[in-house]
This record gives sequence, structure tokens and C-alpha cells, in this order.
Amino acid sequence: MNSLHLIKTKISQIPKDFFNWGALAFLFLISMIFHKFAALYIGIAAISLFLLCKKSITKDFYSLFLTVPLQLFLSLWVWAGITLFWTTNFENGADTWYKILLIGFFGTVLFSTLKNLEKEQLKKIVYFCIFALCGIIGFYIFIKIRGIVIEKPLAYFFALMFFPTFCFLWQTKKLYNYVFMGIYFLFALYVMKNSDAKSAFIGFVLGGGVFLLTLYKSDLTSKLLKYGSFLFILLSPLFSYFLLANPQRLLVYMKDSLTSLYHRLLIWNFVSLKIVEKPLLGWGLGASKNFPGGNDFAFKDLPLSEGQYLKIFYQYFGGNPFAINNLPLHPHNNPLQVFLELGIPGGILYSLFILSIFKLFRLTFHNKVTLASANAMAILTLVICNMSHSAWHIWILSWIVLSFGLLFVVHRLNVLSSPKV
Repeated sequence: MNSLHLIKTKISQIPKDFFNWGALAFLFLISMIFHKFAALYIGIAAISLFLLCKKSITKDFYSLFLTVPLQLFLSLWVWAGITLFWTTNFENGADTWYKILLIGFFGTVLFSTLKNLEKEQLKKIVYFCIFALCGIIGFYIFIKIRGIVIEKPLAYFFALMFFPTFCFLWQTKKLYNYVFMGIYFLFALYVMKNSDAKSAFIGFVLGGGVFLLTLYKSDLTSKLLKYGSFLFILLSPLFSYFLLANPQRLLVYMKDSLTSLYHRLLIWNFVSLKIVEKPLLGWGLGASKNFPGGNDFAFKDLPLSEGQYLKIFYQYFGGNPFAINNLPLHPHNNPLQVFLELGIPGGILYSLFILSIFKLFRLTFHNKVTLASANAMAILTLVICNMSHSAWHIWILSWIVLSFGLLFVVHRLNVLSSPKV
């Protein structure tokens, strides 16, 4: 009886917010496994978080609407809604439109909540996230042993969560935290290298380089990233249209390990040609899915023998003809998808939104390690979004928001721990 009473006492001493954040973490873990229902879980998480913390976040929740990034996000969302009047896929466009609003609502609620938490609460969140991360690593090992394959989404998750976790543990200056980070680093590399998430691996490596450059020259690196990303996104349709013209000529140089990349080049070339057809207004939100001509055979006009084609490309995809269409589901490139669906106004708003995010980093993160982590995460995110995912995939967008939320927690801890002048 004494033991039972002791257990009950210990449980009663656990802060309620531990269970609240645990429930939210569980919802995100489910969304990691069942992507089709991600919007439902994230919607529940956002509404639950808002109801749990509405008394403390109301003031900052509304003040966030005065920030430039959120204003640009809402402008992009409004313009996306207008394009529903001429979209070629209204059902998918309408579904996408409400999901964009949902992820914006979740991000606003999350950051306004974190902004009002006290130091001890923020510490609990960080340690809980690290505890949950260990649990997910254990989950990965378990499913690996059982032969269940969901390595690709887990690779993105481990990549996105590395830098905010590193930023916190590095600043604790404790040996066992350094050991944990070394293990996590090697583990994340292993998962990314042995999965199909090549964009996560590339982005992770580039992010590491950006991290070091920011530590060395923070102002210069931040400016180059800010304006370089802005120009790259804004000019993406032109790059694809002129540099990828007649991509079939590159087929003879392709090896088996590069066939997936080559398929991306074919897709981006097709999309750039379609952007030129409707440059001003675009094809409408959600048009990428079941796009006119998107299901056509990518090599139908290519003067190669069937034997060459089967040897170089078809077998790589396991004989799946859908994998070699002109536009399978989406362009696998966010800037091109935005220009394709939302036209020049959408592309400009999206470019300015990314520019405002980099500017916000510089204004918010004064600690070099935190700023370096933010820049590294931004490059990692851009690589993933420019090579793998739809611009509107809510499950990956929610993880991106969550990872930056964790970095913001680390930033808040630094601010609250610094001596008051």
C-alpha cells in the first residue's frame, strides 16, 4: 500500500503541462506514420494548444498579425484562395487552401504560446522533447528489427530536429550531453544515408556548412542567405526554363544512382514550360495534382530504343510507369509549384515571405550558435522543399514549424538566463 501511495504521490507531482505536451507529441508521432490524416491530428493539436493556453497567449496571438512574415503568409493564402476561381482541380485546391490556413494557425498559436512561458516551463519542454526524441530513436530501432519500413519520414524528422537539439545541449557545456549529441549525429546520418530521403542528407550536410560559416562570419553569411534565397526562388522558373531546356540530352550521362535526380530535371522542365503558358495568374491552387498532360509518358518523344530506356530508367523504378510521368502529383520543387499554381503574384509573395523569415532570424537571434542553427535549419528546409515535397504537404510543414518552435524555446531560455542589465 505504501508503494502504491508513493507512486500516486509522484504522479500527482508531475506538472500538468507535461501531459499536455506529451499528448501533442503523440499526435505528431501519429502524423509521422499516417500522413493522410496529418491535417486532422495537427488541427486537433493546434486547437488543443490554443484552448490550454488561451488566457496567456491572447495578447501576443493578435500582435503576431502585425509581423511581416505573417502578413505575407496571409496575403499568399488570400491570393491562393482567389486562384480557386480558375483552378483546374478545385477539389484538391479547396482542400489545400484550408490546410494552408491550418498550418498558419498552428504556427501562430505555437509561437505565441512559447513566447509567454516561464524559464522553468521552457526547460521542461526542451527536456521533454529530448526524452521524446530518445523514444522515437527507440521506436525506429524497434520497427527496423521488425522489418517495418518508414525510414523516409523519420529521416526528415531526425534531420529537422538535430540543430535545435544541438543548440541547446552544446550550450549546457556538459560532457554527457556532448556524448549524446555525437551519438545522435551519427544515428541521424545513418538513417538519412540508408533511406530514400536523399534531400534530407544533402540539406543536412549543406546546413552543417552554413552553421560553420555563420559562426565565422554571421553578418555576411546571413545576408548572402537572405538575398541569395530570395533571388533563387524568384528566378527559379527562368533557371528551369533556360538551363533545363531539352533535358533528354543528359540521359546518356545518367547512371543508375542518378536516375531519380534526372526524373526531377524532366519534371522541372515540364513545369517551367507550363508556367510560361499562364505566367500571370497561374493554373490555380491544387492544379499540380492531375495536371493536364502530367500523366503523359515523359519519354514519348525521345528517340531512344526501348532496350536503352528499360536499361537506364524503367528498371530503376521497378516497372512503375507512374514514376516516370511528366508531373507525378506535384513538381517536387516548391518555388516552381507556387509559380505554376499561383502565377507571378504568388511567386513574388512566396519569395518575400522567405526573405522576411531570414530577416526575422537576424532580428531575433543574437546568440551566434542560435543564429547559426536557424540558418542551418533554413537551408536544410529549403533543400528538402526544393527537391522532394509539395509546397503544401502539411505533415512536413508541421515538423518544420515544430523544429523552429524548439529553437525558439532555446532562444527564450538564453534570453531569460542572461543577466539583467
